[in-house]
Amino acid sequence: PGQRCGCISSRVFLRTQPARRRPWPCYGYLRYSAPLPSRFGSGHSTRTMELIQSKIKSPKLLASLLKKKRGKRKIVFTNGCFDVLHLGHVTYLEKARRQGALLVVALDTDEAVRKQKGDLRPLNTLTDRLQVIAALASVDYVTWFDGSDPRPLIRTLKPDILVKGGDWKPGQILGSE
Repeated sequence: PGQRCGCISSRVFLRTQPARRRPWPCYGYLRYSAPLPSRFGSGHSTRTMELIQSKIKSPKLLASLLKKKRGKRKIVFTNGCFDVLHLGHVTYLEKARRQGALLVVALDTDEAVRKQKGDLRPLNTLTDRLQVIAALASVDYVTWFDGSDPRPLIRTLKPDILVKGGDWKPGQILGSE
């Protein structure tokens, strides 16, 4: 349920919701964040970057924001390194979002990714990964956690639903207890 945006193309939608108006162009799952060609007018990329930045929250700030929303909306939580974003990640996050009303994604810090995947990783810094994940239409908030264990963050945020990819068995999911 969106409106077509005449300034971009017929495949782009301005997503609008009655309670929350989203005045930015969407290209499928990703919002376009690079500078738009001059024929599209000005202001689009600045607004998009502001929106992306507004979705990135420190764990402490996010906990206080979610406390106000708890009970009114189902909060879905997932975590991972998301170092090299691919179609599998995007569809996984889209499906996770459908499990509730609000999707929170927590990213491993650069140090934690190095410990898990080796010295050559991450290919993208935490700052870059936060912005890329925040650019996804399915993601409402992005944060990070130190170490390889997200359980302290999960206990702090208290999500209603915890989601992990199909490669995780229920007994392996940290925080599911």
